Amino acid sequence: MIAYCLADIFNLELWPRGRSLRYPDVSNGLQELVGETITAVPSALEVTVRLYSGWHGDTPESRVDLRPMVERAVAQMPKRLGAQRIRLQIADHPVWNPSIRMLRSVRNTRVTRLNARLNASGKCASPASCSFSLLASWASGSCPAGGCPVRLRDVAARHRQKMVDTLLTADALVISHHALADIVVLASDDHDMIPALLALVESPIEVVYLGRSTGKVSALPAYYAGILELEGATIRRW
Repeated sequence: MIAYCLADIFNLELWPRGRSLRYPDVSNGLQELVGETITAVPSALEVTVRLYSGWHGDTPESRVDLRPMVERAVAQMPKRLGAQRIRLQIADHPVWNPSIRMLRSVRNTRVTRLNARLNASGKCASPASCSFSLLASWASGSCPAGGCPVRLRDVAARHRQKMVDTLLTADALVISHHALADIVVLASDDHDMIPALLALVESPIEVVYLGRSTGKVSALPAYYAGILELEGATIRRW
């Protein structure tokens, strides 16, 4: 049997956040992912694990900081575990055409306003000096100082991933439609992947949903879990 694991590594909490990543973090996280995948598909003789994230900027040479560590971990990962052949792939191309590079999958974008609803709290310990109004002004995109021309977009930027979810979904549907595998494991804690799971379970292919149980991420809602299990999908968490 042949299995594909489509892993949304950005949303799986595979390594620590809040500090600079080191190679052991990445290597250990990917080893854990591969181990959980193999446990989920013990009957598969060939397992391909595709790693989805924002890999390129505007050109193939523009790589994110994470990529060299992932490439090193992929190169050093065992190619066989027992009877199972293991392949790790950086998913920076569609599964149906490796020659197409998905460029601009990571972008540095200006922040024009904060996507959040802010409500002042009545529990403030120092209401006379509370800075909530300053925060609210910046959140709306403007400097709180009257007449200041500076805007939030002038001082705030962030990295954003683009096309990653849709590439994973497209790959899943192509794999199932063309019967490229007997089993598809979809590993993600992003609820944007739920429509992909619902589409997969309508195909003859065996489907496994693999998520984390770290408490930092939300579990698959019971409503969708019930539908997937009713359609024969296997739900696993680690």
